[in-house]
Amino acid sequence: MELMRFRSLAERLHLKIVLQSQPRSPRETMVSRYSGWFLFVSVSGQILPHFIKPCQNDWRVNRCAISNGNEAIPSLAIGSPSIVPIDPLQLVSITVNENGPAVIRANMTFKELYAYGLNESKINRSDIDLRAKHMAWMLNVPRILFGFKYKINGHVDSLPITGTGNGVIEFDEVELVYLLDFDVANISGVEYLEVVHTEIRHTVKLLRIQLDNLFNGNKTLGNQMNILLNEYWVDLNKQLGPPIDKAFTFSLKPIVDYILTLVPYDQLFPK
Repeated sequence: MELMRFRSLAERLHLKIVLQSQPRSPRETMVSRYSGWFLFVSVSGQILPHFIKPCQNDWRVNRCAISNGNEAIPSLAIGSPSIVPIDPLQLVSITVNENGPAVIRANMTFKELYAYGLNESKINRSDIDLRAKHMAWMLNVPRILFGFKYKINGHVDSLPITGTGNGVIEFDEVELVYLLDFDVANISGVEYLEVVHTEIRHTVKLLRIQLDNLFNGNKTLGNQMNILLNEYWVDLNKQLGPPIDKAFTFSLKPIVDYILTLVPYDQLFPK
């Protein structure tokens, strides 16, 4: 029953991805981009979405960051004229080449990669140290679904695997840790925060995967291989986890840059 539910979900997700990737007319793009986003505040001559709020630079800064961050997540999921939506979040392509002693020894490529589910993220911990110029947040996400086009060739537990087609990976009960280091730049006498390093790490309670069209569409072999891949989900997460984390980091950095660097430092964290 659980496998059938997952396959049905995978089919619906790929329909959603196809619709997401369809080209739109200039008018549709304009309406999609601007509808519903007319409430803004002006900070130091710059226009920011209303959901970006400052936090006082005092002992309550982490409590404030958790509260303001969780309030902003639904709006970030939708996006704004200045910020791309995080749900779905389009990720860069991923390539994994594993030829060592691992259980899964395969060359894998994932393109047209989208992540769904970040709209349900909840920040449960914040560690902002402005003196050390370091920030860290811990988020819980009930489920993240990844839809993609894949290509794979190699072996799983000595059995050959090959295929090209649509795929879905599901992360259940995800814990994300977002790390950020920054510097302070002085521009014409005004201090601005400058992001110098970001990093995302994740842990999951369970990973599921469904690869369609394995073995040139042989459903019997494909179903058995998908079952085997799910049995080795821990090994699969070890191999796919780091490149997925890097893809998240790369795709989210422009959003973080925009939020943290557009306004003066003392307006983002007023004393």
